[in-house]
Amino acid sequence: MKIYTSYFGNSRALTKAGVLMIGISRFPPKFFEGPSIFELAPFGTMLKLPPVEYDKMFQQKILGSTTQRKMFELIKWYSDKMNKEEVALCCYEKNPLECHRSDVAKWFAKEGIEIEEFYAKKEEPKKPVFEQQSLF
Repeated sequence: MKIYTSYFGNSRALTKAGVLMIGISRFPPKFFEGPSIFELAPFGTMLKLPPVEYDKMFQQKILGSTTQRKMFELIKWYSDKMNKEEVALCCYEKNPLECHRSDVAKWFAKEGIEIEEFYAKKEEPKKPVFEQQSLF
């Protein structure tokens, strides 16, 4: 099983690639019908905290309340249940460096569980239907 992180706005690319989206936000978007792991989601009140306080609380209250093995087994259970080899832990932020999913990936890495960000491959630009004729 391959685990990625990504964001809900990347749902088309994830679906096209056959990657199972698993929400890790407290309030997933209305269009999202996949599973969620709320144990890895920050509390709504945390989002209003200054970054240093947020980081401390996220480490203590969220990541400190479970284990990597327990969360890995839950992710694997969803992967097996949905018959998907690849999953993406998704939230709202486009930039992974401004998001808790990067903290989650680092937390998993401490136990040797590697997670990388999913980047949609850029499609080749479509060739024009006609070629411009020279004026000279």
